[in-house]
Amino acid sequence: MTAKDPVCGMTVELDAGKPSREHKGETYHFCSQKCHDKFAADPSHYLSGGHKRESKAQPKGTKYTCPMHTEIVRDAPGDCPICGMALEPMGVPAADEGPNPELVDFTRRFWVAAALTVPLLILTMPPYLGYNQIRELFGEWTSLWIEVVIGSPVILWSGWPFFVRGYKSFRTMNLNMFSLIAMGVGADVAIESAGFTLVKGNLDGIVRARRLARATMRNIKQNLFFALIYNAAGVPIAAGILYPFFGILIGPIFAAFAMSASSLSVVMNSLRLRSVKI
Repeated sequence: MTAKDPVCGMTVELDAGKPSREHKGETYHFCSQKCHDKFAADPSHYLSGGHKRESKAQPKGTKYTCPMHTEIVRDAPGDCPICGMALEPMGVPAADEGPNPELVDFTRRFWVAAALTVPLLILTMPPYLGYNQIRELFGEWTSLWIEVVIGSPVILWSGWPFFVRGYKSFRTMNLNMFSLIAMGVGADVAIESAGFTLVKGNLDGIVRARRLARATMRNIKQNLFFALIYNAAGVPIAAGILYPFFGILIGPIFAAFAMSASSLSVVMNSLRLRSVKI
């Protein structure tokens, strides 16, 4: 059995020996003696939710600091310029602050992202398991646009605080975990969105990529043409079309060798791409 502490909101185990107090015929349980004493001093204040309303506006002149870097002190809430963590008010008991605004914001962003990720997974993952019915229902082009529409809020809205803190870390050159998150996620999005990716800072790679793409398409067309001619001639012969006229009948071993030669010719022609000057 559990109960909720009316002061700090924590869940209290009833059999854990924690303090309790009766008020107007009802028993209230507390996580610590400190919360018990605060409640005892003014029960109506906590039962009415007055302590939560007070937490929305900190006292005038409140200073904010970083839990990890206490040398950072600001006059208003914000992010630590060193590690990117949210600044906490100084000298204000954590139990009196009510819900953490950063936690509330990140929780909302998480659930929105989770709700949008479910249909995105349903659309993108089944093809890797051999089930293409969903993408075939919408069509490949439409499916790609659905991915863009659903995925963009997940990255740009739900992940926006990480990009902002990552940008601040590079601007101040205080690199931290948000630098890695912003770089990693941003790079993944860019790579997945691009037709091809340059891994070096030389724009000549665009020209070489186009030349290689054209050579590859030309090679594919050659392979398809020769495979069509080869099979158009070989399949009827293997079926015995020459036997009534010339008495020629291809044996299974020779037919298997011919099919292997066909595959070998495709591979050898494709290897010519290694010698293409791009």
